[in-house]
Amino acid sequence: MLASLDAPAMAESLGGWDNFESGLSTAFLIEEDYVGFPLNIETVAIFANTANAKANGIDLTQPIEFSDLAPTDMLTAITGAYYGVAFTNAVDLTLLDINENGEFFSDLTKDFSDLTQAQQDLFSTMFEYWKSHNELATDLWDYEAIWGYRDVSFVSGGPTSLRIDGPWVMVAMDEKTNGGQDLDILPLSAVTINGTPLKHWKSGWGLVANARIEEDPAKVELAQELIKEIVNPEYAQSLFEATGKILENVPVEHYQSTELPEIDKKIISAIIESYNQAIPQPRMMEWNQV
Repeated sequence: MLASLDAPAMAESLGGWDNFESGLSTAFLIEEDYVGFPLNIETVAIFANTANAKANGIDLTQPIEFSDLAPTDMLTAITGAYYGVAFTNAVDLTLLDINENGEFFSDLTKDFSDLTQAQQDLFSTMFEYWKSHNELATDLWDYEAIWGYRDVSFVSGGPTSLRIDGPWVMVAMDEKTNGGQDLDILPLSAVTINGTPLKHWKSGWGLVANARIEEDPAKVELAQELIKEIVNPEYAQSLFEATGKILENVPVEHYQSTELPEIDKKIISAIIESYNQAIPQPRMMEWNQV
């Protein structure tokens, strides 16, 4: 059980939101109560090995068309919904949603001919992607083996130039890209699928308080003050250094003015741009079964 928080008042005290109630806070609103407070935004970006891209003739300064790439140029766990939605969202393909009558629906139940041309083209492109890797006998479609296959292929000197990931992989990326010298990070939209930029979800994490403290107003106040201290924009740099978390109420310009390393500033900039282009993540629990 979670305690109700005076989230709008907390947000006003902290500052930084143009419209707090239309952002990540909606994920924590149950009826009229906020049972959490936004900690960070989360989405994905394009990680590029610049040495491999140069060797493979991929121009990272121009839009990169997925269907023009060689099979191993870009590896992503397409069979997992978290990575796959970067492609399905691009063509507005609904995997699962619920209508105003409480009924679930999915574009995947339609006949192929009833899909839009962009959606049909997506499936055709993904089929060719699968076919190529099947002929090469790679581990791309093995959801347990793909992670190791993807990591080995992305190392400088390997065949892979591009991958979809988030800030949580930064430490691992350093060792795969010649100490970070061969690493660049681009917004997700840098890659297109049949001409349409990829886009992911707007998601994130929150901070909550145990419902047992609601009987004591002083404890509720203490919990709210603690949460405000953690997400205080003044400590945005320290929070990122310790956790890799990017605050919703801190603009990219603030991060760029900090003393963070340039590669950290790149990932922050790419994630914020990708987040602004993304769509809200589905909130119903049934989505976890997709």
